[in-house]
Amino acid sequence: MRRRVTWQPILAAQNSAEKPKGICPVEIRAPRCISHHFLYIAKGEGSRLTDVDGHSYIDFINEYTAGVLGHSNALIAETISRTIAQGLNFGAPTEHEVKLSAELRKRFPAMELLRLCNSGTEANLLAMATARAVSRKDTIMIFNGAYHGSVFYFSHGPSPLNMPFPVITSTFNDPEKAASDIAKHGGKLAAVIVEPMQGGAGAARHTCLYRGTSRCN
Repeated sequence: MRRRVTWQPILAAQNSAEKPKGICPVEIRAPRCISHHFLYIAKGEGSRLTDVDGHSYIDFINEYTAGVLGHSNALIAETISRTIAQGLNFGAPTEHEVKLSAELRKRFPAMELLRLCNSGTEANLLAMATARAVSRKDTIMIFNGAYHGSVFYFSHGPSPLNMPFPVITSTFNDPEKAASDIAKHGGKLAAVIVEPMQGGAGAARHTCLYRGTSRCN
């Protein structure tokens, strides 16, 4: 029987050798600085991933909840190919932005203003910075277990990498506690930030989205 080559440690060693010393040799959203090599993926299709050694896995990470249509979706692939052929990164508005903005406004009619960003982290930071500047208050109210980007998350308590915004921590799925905390600290709250579903805390869904209590007047 022919011996099968295992590529995982080979790729891990090669990746480490090609990165500057002290830089974790991993994709930015993958687990960082672990003591052993992790899975190198070759392809994905639907709900399954295949690693470089040919092993197949059911993907429960789902692009950290962003890949709602699975991997290699035919419609998405065709749309990307067609769009790339028309050019990318024009530095100016396009028809696609207008259509996307209209669809978002249709789904969330309470939205007064809309800005498209490169990532959720960027969007949340800009929203919080804007709220702090406009309100002239400095504190953000978050909920235990929250994830609002790579520099503002509380999945296992506050991250040491978080932006240095003062925070008030309330309890997820407890609208009475949220309302009480807003009433108590409203004088210094610039914004309340909450997820409809907490992906970083075990995919916890809200029982009710705080019945409008996430407004600081």
